Amino acid sequence: MNTLLKVVADDPEINGRVVMVKEIQRHPLTRAYLHVDFMEVYEDRPVTAWVPITVLGHAAGVDQGGTLDQHLRHVELRCAANKIPTSIEIDVSALNIGDSIRLSQLPLAEGIEFLGESAASVVSVVAPRVLEEVAVAAVEGEEGAEVAAEGEEAKPGDKAPAGDKAAADKAGDKAGDKAADKGKGPDKGKAADKGKGPDKGKGADKGKAADKGADKKGK
Repeated sequence: MNTLLKVVADDPEINGRVVMVKEIQRHPLTRAYLHVDFMEVYEDRPVTAWVPITVLGHAAGVDQGGTLDQHLRHVELRCAANKIPTSIEIDVSALNIGDSIRLSQLPLAEGIEFLGESAASVVSVVAPRVLEEVAVAAVEGEEGAEVAAEGEEAKPGDKAPAGDKAAADKAGDKAGDKAADKGKGPDKGKAADKGKGPDKGKGADKGKAADKGADKKGK
């Protein structure tokens, strides 16, 4: 795609011009070429192009159980048309688990500028899934142990502080005094006085009058 081509045509207007392939259209089933678009370039002027990334070597982290992940397979760059590299090669032999190579770390030839976020990860060695789950479980176990230790510091059977006990005793005494006052209502004394009505004394006077009449008859 980034190869410079020289047009050979009967038309003198386009004959001899330098071009690059811009887009290729193929049949979806047979993959036969249907159409090709070319872009004219000047060899000494900068152009923008996408270049593939080639990974070289065997990452040390893979032997440790890790997995090599390639996040970017092409990189966009800008340089003179006659200086576009065929590919960008990176060596991953020194990568251990957790290591990565970022866009800013790719080898650059003079006059080439990478377009994109410099902190973007190109390739990395990640830890296996099993090790990640074990690490998470270990962290959760430590948090559970801390919570259990905090619970043991304040058990339900522990004695309350002296200040709290005194306050509870005082509240109990007040409740007892209120209950005792309820039995001293004004109606309680009135019930005892019911047996002392004015009619009760008249019954006794009637008995005395009968005795006096009997004495008179005997005389």
